[in-house]
Amino acid sequence: MKHGTPLIKSKRSLIIALILFTVMIVFSIRYPGPDTLLDALLRSLGIPLYSRSASETGLHSSGIFLTVLFIVALFYLNKAISRHRLVLFFAAFICLNSAPDWLVIGYQHYFASSIYAVGLDPHQVNCNYVWIEQQLSGNCQLPIKNHSKDAITVQAVLELPIDSFYPVAQESILLSDLVLQPRADNSFHKEFKLALTSNEPFSGQINGAFKITLSDGQHARVWK
Repeated sequence: MKHGTPLIKSKRSLIIALILFTVMIVFSIRYPGPDTLLDALLRSLGIPLYSRSASETGLHSSGIFLTVLFIVALFYLNKAISRHRLVLFFAAFICLNSAPDWLVIGYQHYFASSIYAVGLDPHQVNCNYVWIEQQLSGNCQLPIKNHSKDAITVQAVLELPIDSFYPVAQESILLSDLVLQPRADNSFHKEFKLALTSNEPFSGQINGAFKITLSDGQHARVWK
C-alpha cells in the first residue's frame, strides 16, 4: 500500500519559520502609539528609521529588516513543507498583514479601558473648510471605534505638517466633547472655526493627512 508524501518534511524548519513569522507579527503591531513596536525599539536604540532622517523619507530601516526576515521565513517554510506551497505562502502573507490588527483589537476588547480601548484609522478622517468674512469655518468627519464596555468622552486635536500647502496647517483643529458609545462604531460630524488672514475667499477639503491626538483628560494617544 502506497502512502502519499507527508505535508511536513522538516519539523525543525517549520518551527523556525513559525517563530520568524511570530516575531514579524509582534514587531508590526502599532499600539499604543503610531509607531510599530519595531520602530519604537529602533528609536530607543538611537537607530535612524529612515535613510533621510530629517524629512523621514527614503529607505525605511524597519521595512528592510522585516523584508529580510520574511524572505528567511519563506526559505524555512519552503524547506518544511512538501506541497501546497503557494497556498501556504499566500496564507502567511495575509496573516502577516492582518494579525497585528487582530491582536490589538482583541486586547482592546477584553483588557483595555478608556483611551487605550479606542481604535481610529487616520486615513478615514476628512475635513471640509471655507474662508469667508475673515474667518475659516468647516466640519470634520471622524469615525472612531470604542472597544470598551464603557462610554468614553474624548477631545480630538487635528494637526497638519507646518510645510503643508493647506491653509489650515497654520492652526490646530480642536474638536471637543466626543462621546464614544460602548462597543460601537461612532461617527462624528463636528464643526470648527479658525481665525486666519487671507486676501480672498477660498475653500477646500483634506482627506487622511492629519496627525490626530485623542485625549480623555488623563491620557492621550496619537495616530498619523
